[in-house]
This record gives sequence, structure tokens and C-alpha cells, in this order.
Amino acid sequence: MRDLRHSLPQSGDPTRPIAPAPNGRSRGAPPSCGVYAHRRVRYAGLPVRVEGDGSTSGATPMSFSRLRSARRGFVASLVLSIAGVFTGVAQAEAAGTLAIAPEARQIPVSGYTDPSLRAFDEMIVAYMQEHEIPGLVFGLMKDGRVLAQRGYGWRDEAMTEPMPHDAMLRIASVSKHITIAAVRELIDDGLLSLDDKAFDVGQPGGGVLPIEPFPELGDERIKDITIEQLFHHQGGWDRSKVGDVTYREIDIAEAFGVASPPGRERTLRWILGQPLQFDPGSDRQYSNVGCLTLGLIVEHLTGRDLMDVIHERVLAPIGVPQTDHATGRTKRELADPREPFYHCGRTGKSVFDPNGEEIVYAYGGWHQEARKGQGAHISTTATLLALLEHRWVNGPNIGAKRDPNGRGNWKWNHGGALPGTFANARQRGDGINFVVITNRRKPGDPGFAAQLRDRIDGLIDNGGIEWPQTDAVEAVTH
Repeated sequence: MRDLRHSLPQSGDPTRPIAPAPNGRSRGAPPSCGVYAHRRVRYAGLPVRVEGDGSTSGATPMSFSRLRSARRGFVASLVLSIAGVFTGVAQAEAAGTLAIAPEARQIPVSGYTDPSLRAFDEMIVAYMQEHEIPGLVFGLMKDGRVLAQRGYGWRDEAMTEPMPHDAMLRIASVSKHITIAAVRELIDDGLLSLDDKAFDVGQPGGGVLPIEPFPELGDERIKDITIEQLFHHQGGWDRSKVGDVTYREIDIAEAFGVASPPGRERTLRWILGQPLQFDPGSDRQYSNVGCLTLGLIVEHLTGRDLMDVIHERVLAPIGVPQTDHATGRTKRELADPREPFYHCGRTGKSVFDPNGEEIVYAYGGWHQEARKGQGAHISTTATLLALLEHRWVNGPNIGAKRDPNGRGNWKWNHGGALPGTFANARQRGDGINFVVITNRRKPGDPGFAAQLRDRIDGLIDNGGIEWPQTDAVEAVTH
């Protein structure tokens, strides 16, 4: 059996390059869906036609259940006419085509909002044109009231079906604060503490998660990693030096002599057989290993599936139904009916059949279900807005309960990205929260997601918005 430890850069050697994988990309890092040949969609002049008067009335705070019950109606349905569709062709950097059906002459914008918030629609559509995003969902909340829940563009591969405002999309690493929220509930129950050692690998005093590193403990410092360090990316793993080891699934399965994918437990056992890159607690380097571990800890302590615990302890108390948050599936045919198509022109090995035909990377390049702790959730903007109102999305109190009425001059953010999607959840001290999720990640531009967040922040901070005094649901139901 091949020992894979020596294919990784050793701790303390930042100059050593990451060993290339057979397909030419860095081992352990999911490939970006490269720029691919497609026809550009142009939204010349952003002409808008409003269907319906968009009037609003009432001022009663919204409940999550009433938002769901009102989804069949629309405050306003915007249709953005397009001039110059099918003009221009981007250079191909990877195989794949983003096809636009000939009849796709208009971009639908659907859902709930107030006419006073049209500037958000115009900004988002301009951003979609600039970055060639086929579909996007947006949610906006102020002072606990959902003011907008919108779907833009297309949900299907051919781009003929409008994106529903209540679509469920992969939210990638935005899942992390939700997993951490579940752990905090167990801390409140007295089942563990922030200072507890995360791993029980035979050290005196033990740890929370009994686990056997494979083929043996790769670093004595693993015994010192605490729960709190896992919350804050301080566990000792640095993917800038060794790649994202949670994506080494094909190699890990080979090392164990089992069929790929190897599953969460074997993946973590293999990771614990590798050296760390820094002393736990001495640095902060973003890593998926922390929440991979925390998800397994929740299941170990409760004897239940992580998502069941999340629903019962985190989501149900704030009114989120089980139908609006779930673990995503890897294969396209198993996707939730409310999930859109994820545009990813990159192909690669299937984690389920490494020696078979290459597949669209978003649908088999990694084992989505095995990432339920770190980044496998699918959700709606309404669900994430409710979480932003009641839980800290990042920072020293990530995942902890927060006072929805607390105000201050601060902003917290959590982003997430996978080939075929990016998500951004923004929490602000002025009582405004917003969420953006797309069904394409722009390749070669890691900052493009932050650009939209910053533009929305700028629109809010400039003070030119006349905020409606009612929420989107009141506008539909009264």
C-alpha cells in the first residue's frame, strides 16, 4: 500500500511546491471551472418593465412560516430585456459550453421586493452581465423584516427556466457557521467545552472524538488541538502549503485499499496521519479540516446525523422548516428538485469512478455528502437571513446566538465557493443582512464574489435608499 505522507510538503517548508496531481492541477485543491467557450449575454441599458403595481401596505413583522406560505405570489415580476444576445464569444480555457437557447431573449427577475429597492435589482443584473453569471438568488433583511427575496436569470442548463426566488443552492463554506452553531448547542448541554482536546488518539486525558490516525499519528501536536481552535482555523493545517487535503479522496481511498470515495471517517483518519504545518493555536490559516472534524464530533456525541441535529437545535427554534435546508447531493440526478443546474465547464475524474470517463466536475469531482460539516449544505436565502438575524456568522463568536436588536459599527461576513457556485452571507451592525448565491463561480478571479458584496454595502452605506416600512410578505398578503 502506498504511503502518501511523503507526497505532501513537510511542515515548516513554505518554499516546497505542492505535488502536482496527474491532471496537472495542485493535489488537494478543487479545480476552478475555467473560462469556457460560450456566448455572452448582454443586458444593454438595463431596460426594465415592471409587471404589477408593486404596492405595499401594513407593517407587521414577518414570520418565516408566513414567508413560505406567500411564495406562490409575486409583488412584482421584472423582466429585463436584452439587446445583443449572442454577441461575442469568450476564449475557451477549458472544455465545455454554456449554451444559451435561441428563445432566451429576456432575463427574468422574480420574487418579492419593494419598488424603492429597485437599485438592488439593477446593480445585481449589471454584475451578472459583467461576470457572466447565469443565475443568482438574493435576499435582503432590515430590522428583522425580509424586504427582498429575489431570483435572477435561469435555473436550468439551457437557460429557459427562470430561477425561483426560493431556490435551494449549494452554499459551500457558508455551511461552517451552521455546523459550529450545532456544536455550541452541545457545549450548552455540557457535553464538551471549548478547551477540550478535539481528538482522542491515546494521549493522557483523551479527547472528544475517538479516532485512529492512518497509518499512524502523523504529528504529536495533533493531541493538543482544541475545539475552539477548530472553530477559528487554528488547528495547524495550512492549505497554502499542502493543498486542501479533504479533496484528496481518490488518493485516500487508494491508500486504504477501498473503493472511492473513502467517506468522512477515513478521510479524517488519513489527514491525522499527516504532519501539521504550524503549532495549534499559533496561527490562523483557513482549513476545511476543522469543520469536517466538528461535524463528526456532533454525530459522535449525539448518535444522530449532523443535519438532524442542526434542524432540531439550530433551525427549528428560529422557524426554519426542514424543507428549506439540507445536505446537498453529489450527482445531478439526485439533486433536490429546487436546486438549479451548476454551470461548470471543467471536466475531471469522477470520485466514484476514477478510471472511468471524465465528468462535469461539479457533479462528481468530489463527494458532496462527505462535506456535510464543512461545506455541503444547500439552502435558501430566507433560511440564511434567519440565521444571520439569530447567529453570529463569523468572528470570535461564530455560530453563537446573538441579540437581533444588537447594533454597532461592524460588519461580519462568510463566503463559500465550489466549482459551479459561490455564496456570500453578510451581517451588519446596522440591522441589515443580505445573502447572495449563484449557480456559477467565475474562474480565475477569486475576488469577484467580494465585489458584489462590496457594491451592495456601498449602495446601503451611501444612504440613498428609502427603506420600505413593510416586509415583502406583507406586500403580498395584505
